[in-house]
Amino acid sequence: MIKNDYLDERGTVAIEGRNKTLECICFKTDCKEETASIYWKYNGSNLNPSQKLEFSKEVLPSGVKMAMTILNVSPTDQGKYSCGINTSKGFAESPRKLHVISKGELFGTMHVIK
Repeated sequence: MIKNDYLDERGTVAIEGRNKTLECICFKTDCKEETASIYWKYNGSNLNPSQKLEFSKEVLPSGVKMAMTILNVSPTDQGKYSCGINTSKGFAESPRKLHVISKGELFGTMHVIK
């Protein structure tokens, strides 16, 4: 079983220009295997760590936390993501949707008083 981070009706919300970390936790015992590998997908395509994406895996007492940080979120980052883990017993995967809010959408129109 994989548990996602906070979701609202639009999915996980990110603010344009900021970093956003997506997290999943796998609670199955075999997720703690040393050979277990994590992966992330975007709109069905495999992702790799890059200057834009950072991946991490942390073994917890109750399972394994998988995280992916998207640096400097842009509207093109909006879409369907999946986190997954491969173990000797198989794999588990959990989908989520990322919704990007522009700064203007978040703060509305601001007027400068002179």
